[in-house]
Amino acid sequence: MNVSLREIGRTPRQRGFTLIELMIVVVIVAILAVIALPSYTLFTNRAKRATGKAQLLALAQQEESYFSDRKKYAPISLISSLPGNFAYLSSDGNLAASASSSSIYRLSVVQLSPGGSVGSACTGSGTPSYDYLIIATPLNAQNGDARCMTLCLASTGDKGATGTDGPQSCWQK
Repeated sequence: MNVSLREIGRTPRQRGFTLIELMIVVVIVAILAVIALPSYTLFTNRAKRATGKAQLLALAQQEESYFSDRKKYAPISLISSLPGNFAYLSSDGNLAASASSSSIYRLSVVQLSPGGSVGSACTGSGTPSYDYLIIATPLNAQNGDARCMTLCLASTGDKGATGTDGPQSCWQK
């Protein structure tokens, strides 16, 4: 048997990762998470906001259809076929009569006498003249969307929003 002196004192090489290698991987994953998480949150907020805006436009269309048949505007219970003064919008676009963990907006319709006015943070500093105002108030995870909090749509087509971005940015496509 031919065994060299070098091989006698050598232990078999162990396989695996060193602690430093593992720490480097953890640091890289943490950096990627810090970069990706805010972008993901902004994306999901924008997607939920789009669902809310689409529902506001659909409710406005239903209000106008109701008005063309009956010459008056309806409370949300009549146009949404849900009982109560509020409808709750989930992230998949469905309306419900009560809030759940998947609810992103609470929808309501403020009715005024024809040409009435109401001061609303959603419609700006003035008191515009309109017949109804549809309001989407954020719930659950959508409460974290500080850029565009409450969304509003008036009978005149005026669009409003509260938040750091303002109505123009919140309602753009």
